[in-house]
Amino acid sequence: AQRRQLCCGQSELDLHLIRPSGALGDYGACPAGCDAAQCAELVDDNAATCRQTGADCAYANRAPEWGSVGRLDDPRLDVDDVRGQGPEIVSIDNPGDGAYRVLAHYCLDRIDEPTLASVEIFEMGVLIHTTAPEALVEGDAWTAATLVRSGGAWQVVAPAGVVEAAPAGLCSQ
Repeated sequence: AQRRQLCCGQSELDLHLIRPSGALGDYGACPAGCDAAQCAELVDDNAATCRQTGADCAYANRAPEWGSVGRLDDPRLDVDDVRGQGPEIVSIDNPGDGAYRVLAHYCLDRIDEPTLASVEIFEMGVLIHTTAPEALVEGDAWTAATLVRSGGAWQVVAPAGVVEAAPAGLCSQ
């Protein structure tokens, strides 16, 4: 409900980075004895005890623990735009090998019409891939690309318009 009140733009899209073999909407849980603020920290003050471990890096899990304790190999949501102007930015500085999915989820439609989503992928500050715009309606989850990491190199695999219905309640978590 709070996300709906922070509006002003025409639509609200969320960017998701899913770790290898992970699922959209798997935000994990904050461990017992930790509060939400500790689990969302972008520093390592509580890394040994208070890291949310879900497979989906997005607004509901901005800095998940994905491997070694600490932030070195973990993604983070750097920018979460709720006003509808974009962009949203997810970064991962030292990823492990595997296939990572990049999704755009059309979370909230304020104008009752499709919106166009596009994704730009950068490596070390250099643009390496731009998707064609994809028309989405509220509830759509679009796999914009799969990033395959192997031996320190990236390969971008861009699926042709893979759009699916997002899990129920994904925007309200």
